[in-house]
Amino acid sequence: MKTIVLKFRKLLFWSSILMALAMLVSLYLPEGEWLSDIILSVSIKFSIFILWIAILLLPPMFYFRKTRTAAACITEFSSFVFCLTLWFMSVKITNMFVGFMMVALGLLAFGIGCIPFSIFLTWYFGRWVDFEILLVLLLLCVLCRVITHMYFINVANKEDAGPDSQEQ
Repeated sequence: MKTIVLKFRKLLFWSSILMALAMLVSLYLPEGEWLSDIILSVSIKFSIFILWIAILLLPPMFYFRKTRTAAACITEFSSFVFCLTLWFMSVKITNMFVGFMMVALGLLAFGIGCIPFSIFLTWYFGRWVDFEILLVLLLLCVLCRVITHMYFINVANKEDAGPDSQEQ
């Protein structure tokens, strides 16, 4: 089971990198504004769908011991969806307000520098709906990451302790 989870996590990471590159290319294609708008719209709608799935499905899955690993994997997938949506929306907003140079600077800051830029820009220019969406996506991303990290740390601690500590 451990190798399946590790392979899933690796696949999730590399597929999200490829998705991010495809999203970035769509933003800078000639006449590609409509494509990036469609990608952002679809990713926001998919994030909302994943959020509803997480609200309805994950609490009972985390309750039962046999489905906890699957619930942690779904939570990690959710965090990647929220993070990709947050990242692409941030890149798009930063590009819209201050241009390519700030996007390049933001991408040089470990690839996520556009997120604080866009949060500040939406606040500064009074784009409150975008500001709220960015903050909610950031909260969901961090929350899903923390839950997943806590679960896998807990599993690793139980494996290191051995079968004797599980009886206590």
